Amino acid sequence: MDPVRRLFPMLLLVVSQSGIADEQVVNALWNDTNGFGIWLYGRPGSCATFDYKNPPYVVFGNGVKKREQFVDGTYSVDLPNTCLAVTATDVPVCTKGSITIIYERASNQYAGTYDFVLRNGEVWKGTFRAERCK
Repeated sequence: MDPVRRLFPMLLLVVSQSGIADEQVVNALWNDTNGFGIWLYGRPGSCATFDYKNPPYVVFGNGVKKREQFVDGTYSVDLPNTCLAVTATDVPVCTKGSITIIYERASNQYAGTYDFVLRNGEVWKGTFRAERCK
């Protein structure tokens, strides 16, 4: 058998495992201290390194107060006061898009995807993993 063909299944395994590892990287945070919200930073970090004074980031919330009240699912962000961005120069709201959020009890994290268009035309799109910060 050709050596490349023998190695191909192992290469697929390595590629698929690296994709899984990337999905485990924390790039967002969540808390419910003053109402439930998810802060999407779009860059790797942790509660210790994420800082609301260090934009850019996008915040999503749907008005519930505590995690236990939040239902997993896909949410539209074109409703008033559900999504806003904090940039270095502005605080635009999301004008359209959606976010899919799933709570993972074992890790006490949320994971999902988002696709937002901000009032200023900027697009935020990607996957996230959010750890709980107090």
